[in-house]
Amino acid sequence: MFDMNEYIDQLNTQLTALLATYGMNVLGAIVTLVVGFAAAGWLSRLTNRAMRKADKIDPVFQ
Repeated sequence: MFDMNEYIDQLNTQLTALLATYGMNVLGAIVTLVVGFAAAGWLSRLTNRAMRKADKIDPVFQ
């Protein structure tokens, strides 16, 4: 017969093992993604500001 408590205990053990194995890698990937998005936004604003100040750039590209 199927025992739900035993199944939940096994699932908990497996999830704990996965978290111990891959937890820091996943956290590092999330931090890298957030920092990358922030840097891309900052560089985009910096580039747009520089293009607006330059008189020789066609307005289409601004």
